[in-house]
Amino acid sequence: MPASRTSGTGKAAGLNPASSRSMRLFATDEGHSAAARAASIAGRIESETTLPLSPDNKDTIHQLLHRLVEELNPDALAIDSRTVDQP
Repeated sequence: MPASRTSGTGKAAGLNPASSRSMRLFATDEGHSAAARAASIAGRIESETTLPLSPDNKDTIHQLLHRLVEELNPDALAIDSRTVDQP
């Protein structure tokens, strides 16, 4: 069983069995709650910001941003917090 601890940031940390030089982080209940609040705020900001755009323009922006993330930070797309195993 990996060692784990809870940090002040709402994440539980444990040793990564795939690499002795890294840690695996898992969101605690507090971390999940903070992420949900942040997602809600981001959604409201996105809705307000893109209000003047047509649905096609909004879709184009999402596609372009997704392409940028694929190029600049593909690891961000590999992580789905709803399916990551927790300790």
